[in-house]
Amino acid sequence: MNEPGAGHALANALLLFFIGLCGLMSCVSVGVNLVEFVLEIPAIRPDYNTTMYRLGGLTFLVWVGAWSVAVTALAPLAGIGLLQRSARSRKLAMTVWVLNAIGCFFFAPLSIYGLWSLTRPHVRALLEPDS
Repeated sequence: MNEPGAGHALANALLLFFIGLCGLMSCVSVGVNLVEFVLEIPAIRPDYNTTMYRLGGLTFLVWVGAWSVAVTALAPLAGIGLLQRSARSRKLAMTVWVLNAIGCFFFAPLSIYGLWSLTRPHVRALLEPDS
């Protein structure tokens, strides 16, 4: 870890594992909500049972579900790649951070740090020595 950029690579890997775990929890949440949607469990407020509300809820579940599956699948792969210093892991990690910034605004500061640190010259030299 004495190499320049190794600290940023390790921090990115740990944050990617955390984001992958959050994506997994989000997948479980989407699954529970889809079951409620399919079984047509009535909402607490009667005005939430309208067709437009249900259509909006389904659209949101599809968006969050797609983000959750993508992040749950890609974030751990990128984290493992960063720990192994794979040449492709930097681009995969940057893709995950962009997906994360678009899909879940709550984690935008982590995405900004992830993208910033992966564009640092020392990190780039560490992960892509040929470039």
